[in-house]
Amino acid sequence: MSTPTQRTEKRLIFQNCQLGNSDLKRVFALASEGTDPASVEVSTQRNSTRYSASDLDGLINSLNSANVGGDLKLWAYVLVEASDTTGDRRVSLSVETRRVEFSVSGKDETWVLGQAARLQLFLEQAGGRVVIEQKASPWFYIWSLLGAGWILGVLGLMQDRGGKEAGKDFWIYVMAPTFGPIFLLLFAWLFFTSRAARPILRVTEDVTRGSVWSRLNAANRIALAGLIATTIIGVAAVVVTVFSGQ
Repeated sequence: MSTPTQRTEKRLIFQNCQLGNSDLKRVFALASEGTDPASVEVSTQRNSTRYSASDLDGLINSLNSANVGGDLKLWAYVLVEASDTTGDRRVSLSVETRRVEFSVSGKDETWVLGQAARLQLFLEQAGGRVVIEQKASPWFYIWSLLGAGWILGVLGLMQDRGGKEAGKDFWIYVMAPTFGPIFLLLFAWLFFTSRAARPILRVTEDVTRGSVWSRLNAANRIALAGLIATTIIGVAAVVVTVFSGQ
């Protein structure tokens, strides 16, 4: 009769990770710590052929020297697996563009939880996040409150100045020039930030780090700067109009 065994296992799935060549090398080295170096296998699949090597550089060289079609810079996934000599410690890390999943298991609970925590921290610093529950961003509520307060404030000032309710001219000449650029700016910023935070997998080259602005190309920077300038001019014009009694 076989002896019952007990193992600790930790498994997490991440989205929006931005990983380049140097990032993959570091996270693979981190994942395989505490295992037998001879057991480490890095692999991928292209078309119907599976390629494997003992490290990432060897895998890249294997693909570059093979007669395969398509862009060799585009990878569907890359997988690293490792274990110790007794099989008590096992780790696997699967990296795709939109999904990164790791599994750490073993009889040593301290090692399992420690490795999982270190991998989680690394992936979070690479932009990844564990999706548990979708919640509205706090900025949604902040922008909503600011927008409602601005509308009510301008309406109140216009009524005090003119002594009557604001008509269609108010919406055409005040609200549209003000909130048109503001809403465009907000949507543009959300669009650009979502693009800057999109998941990236570049196995053969590194990923550019830095702020959202630094990761935008020249055309996107010009468009965003133009919207900012238009918004500032529109708000300034409304403020001058309202407080001058026009």
